[in-house]
Amino acid sequence: MYKVLFLVLCFVGITDGLKCSEKKIEERDILYWIANPANLINPSTNSCSVEFLANFSKYQHIINSIGPYLWKTDVINSTAAQVVYNPDVATTCYNELIDKFPQLTLAASGGISECWNNNCDAKVIGRNPKFFIDSLTKYIRNYPTLINDVWIDFETKNLNSNDTQNINEFFNELSKQVSIYRYAGCVHNGEPAYLNETCKEFTEGAPRVVVQGAGTYWDNTPTGFKKILLDMVSDIGVQNINRLSVAVCPCCSHYDQITQEELYDRMDLLCEYNITSISAFTLDEILQLYGVNNTGGRWMNAFTYYKTGVVPNN
Repeated sequence: MYKVLFLVLCFVGITDGLKCSEKKIEERDILYWIANPANLINPSTNSCSVEFLANFSKYQHIINSIGPYLWKTDVINSTAAQVVYNPDVATTCYNELIDKFPQLTLAASGGISECWNNNCDAKVIGRNPKFFIDSLTKYIRNYPTLINDVWIDFETKNLNSNDTQNINEFFNELSKQVSIYRYAGCVHNGEPAYLNETCKEFTEGAPRVVVQGAGTYWDNTPTGFKKILLDMVSDIGVQNINRLSVAVCPCCSHYDQITQEELYDRMDLLCEYNITSISAFTLDEILQLYGVNNTGGRWMNAFTYYKTGVVPNN
């Protein structure tokens, strides 16, 4: 009972009750993963397709950053892991976008898989974080497009406490050199947590890293979102709300029933709880959802409202 009361009081303390349209102008960022770079380009030139460039131009005011999957992890031996290039056909398009829209930033997204043995990616990176950091920063410097941020998806749970501490130290050291976002669940769903820790514990170990909270990623129902959002807030801690980017995925589950007004309500909820970042999966797939009950259009309208506080007139 006392725990529930405490959480209620904490949540009351972080919400100002103001909708996006009522907030003072503040920086609210929307970040977009890229699922399939081939969806962005004209295959004969590898430059941005006319259709994608037109859509991007239409919505460029609500696109702060794009994060294609640009790197993978390779274990060399039991004490060294390195970053390797993930082939991407859209590099020319990324350069074109950055030239046309100088406010846009490019993030290099990458990750590792589950840990099944003693020399898995996470354990090896933790044993020698400097080697991996040097490999990653060298990759960023040499990539043919300017990379501003790194988004890391470490969806591994089978770690001991020493492994977790090592990985946290890796994130903390890397965040001193480059802007870092880390994908994590931040929910209490009965399953083991990524990196075997709460998002609050992670943030205390790597305070400069922004956590892309994935609990809301799978929920596109009109009523289930708030419960998951508050669960994520409780997991990362109300004092760390400014380190939380709320993940959404319009194409991950049944998405074509939620109405425009319900999506505006969802954006107001984020504004009321002072959430200043959304991570959306994925830009190319959302734009392709126009043909499904105009789902892509409804979501981009909602993002416009979240970003600007103004309901678009279209």
